[in-house]
Amino acid sequence: MVRRQRPCEAAGRRPAMRIALLTAGSRGDVQPYLALARALARSGHACTLVTQRVFAPLAAEYGVTFHAAGGDDWPTPESVRERVRNGELAELAGKRNSFSQLSLVAALFARHMTRFTADALPACEGVDAVAFAPMAAVAGHSLAEKLRVPFVPALLAPAFSTREFPSVLFPPRASFIPGYNRLSHWAAERLLWRLNRESAIRLRRDVLGLPPYPRSAFELMHRAEPPVLVGVSPNVVPRPRDWAPYLHLTGYWFLDEPSGWNPPARIARFLASGSPPVCVGFGSMVSEDPRGDVRIVAEALDRVGRRGILLSGWAGLDDHAADLPSSILPLDSIPHSWLFPRVAAVVHHGGAGTTAAALRAGVPQVVVPFITDQPFWGDRVRRLGVGPAPIPRARLTAERLARAIACALERGAMTARARDLGHTIRAEDGARLAVEILERELGRGRRRAPG
Repeated sequence: MVRRQRPCEAAGRRPAMRIALLTAGSRGDVQPYLALARALARSGHACTLVTQRVFAPLAAEYGVTFHAAGGDDWPTPESVRERVRNGELAELAGKRNSFSQLSLVAALFARHMTRFTADALPACEGVDAVAFAPMAAVAGHSLAEKLRVPFVPALLAPAFSTREFPSVLFPPRASFIPGYNRLSHWAAERLLWRLNRESAIRLRRDVLGLPPYPRSAFELMHRAEPPVLVGVSPNVVPRPRDWAPYLHLTGYWFLDEPSGWNPPARIARFLASGSPPVCVGFGSMVSEDPRGDVRIVAEALDRVGRRGILLSGWAGLDDHAADLPSSILPLDSIPHSWLFPRVAAVVHHGGAGTTAAALRAGVPQVVVPFITDQPFWGDRVRRLGVGPAPIPRARLTAERLARAIACALERGAMTARARDLGHTIRAEDGARLAVEILERELGRGRRRAPG
């Protein structure tokens, strides 16, 4: 019997891989994985991005194969805003403790994971590996176990145990306490498993016909030592010396604006009409008082005498921008890859993707962390010398914000450090390196399927 060659084999290149890439969440949770899927496709591999239907147009814009999963009742900006304002999701406004915030985020996703797994199954059949983001970890690992194929965790944060820094879910400033870093990773993993255990039982039983995990799914993943991709620059978080060899710090997975994209004329006119503005936006974070937030931003910019661009985000800030002065331009959304290099500084919530985009742009940052890993990134910005100390959302005032913006813009060493780091990050190609790692690791054929 003659084995049929795949196209890449016939051409003398590495065999093409078929990979299902699972993720879920807001655009910030999806966009880096779209960049990774695109890099795989450009290298001749077949990669299907599996996530919510709302991202189908974005995938089509970049020519990435797409498969919808999880139904159409995922949280939307409008539904989340309404539930925050009536008190149901107050934790997401950044004014509760980090563990109640994490529990709420996990619960929001867990209720969708059974349907997500059922929808994802057809896209995973016949693949060579199932790769997945943290929000889809239990679903992705269980699908790989069912189909007896390798699995590949793909993360946007260095969420693996080390002595060198704490878990991204724990307060970073306590890192000086002996034993704290390791203990925080141990506790974070157990907390995450506790929050995901019931969802794991349901999706394994009802969709895949698999027994419950005998222990923590995350512990089983570690024991298997799969290739793990961490989409973070080693110039931002140096690779810990005590990490295992199967953990790969690749560099960021960036997605630039589509070819031929041009900004709306009013944005170009605003940028050309004066000095570079300060960009302010909080991404998918929401607010109990968006009108008050707009006032804080406007007053802070007035105090430092700076123009501004206000990105609406999930909080709907542009709905409360009617009284803004002409020196502040409200926008619904715009590609960070285009905008950030054209501004003087970026004020943001500390999401992994937004932090990465500002670092790449080479401009100083002011981080206002709300939830989960955002305090970690705010502290990392401070440690790198590209921004002042973060301002926790619960402590945000116009005075504090103005002081932080002035610090970011007026300290020459901070501006120079941001510029130099941006130059270094722009020279990296994290998505390409991730593809090379997958080609090497999966091509060896030594990885066992989970189980």
